[in-house]
Amino acid sequence: MEQIHSRFLRVDWYPAQYTTLSHIKHTNIVIKRKLSPAQLDMFRRTIFGGFIYLNIIFSSGLIHEALLREIVDDREECMTFNIIGSTVTFKKVEFLLVLGLWSPTLIIERTKFVGYRLRDTYFKREGLTLFDLEKEYPECEFANDEDVVKVSLVYYMELTMMGKDKHTSIDSYLFQGTNDLDCFNNMD
Repeated sequence: MEQIHSRFLRVDWYPAQYTTLSHIKHTNIVIKRKLSPAQLDMFRRTIFGGFIYLNIIFSSGLIHEALLREIVDDREECMTFNIIGSTVTFKKVEFLLVLGLWSPTLIIERTKFVGYRLRDTYFKREGLTLFDLEKEYPECEFANDEDVVKVSLVYYMELTMMGKDKHTSIDSYLFQGTNDLDCFNNMD
């Protein structure tokens, strides 16, 4: 029988917890309240549009158990697991395709750097934290439909996809990246 080499030593295991990702549900509610029907339709056509109506329940215990079955794989772009005695390998491209987050057949070149207009216009400072964004986003008055959808993408990405501590600064690159929606929607 193949020996499994977990990346986690038993001493590093943590107690599994079952949790609902209430922040995903809450973020979906906030965005649906913030956006008009036309803006919501624009959001639906973005990379995260398919997630806005999902009622997701997350099991950290399940993820923990999967990670405990991870097999050390020296290939940089692979995740390999022992699942019921079978070795299963996912390359980054396959993982992203399964989630519907990226398509390797569509390559979009990034436009030139255009600054942080969205951050500077609506939040007026560097060092914006996730806590600040969560508090200020619902109250923001946006100049147009495109701006509210772009900032909503940053909001969604930071609150639901990244799982950061709320006192962490928002990645300003995301504000710049949403200026080109075709490129943003096809980032891996």
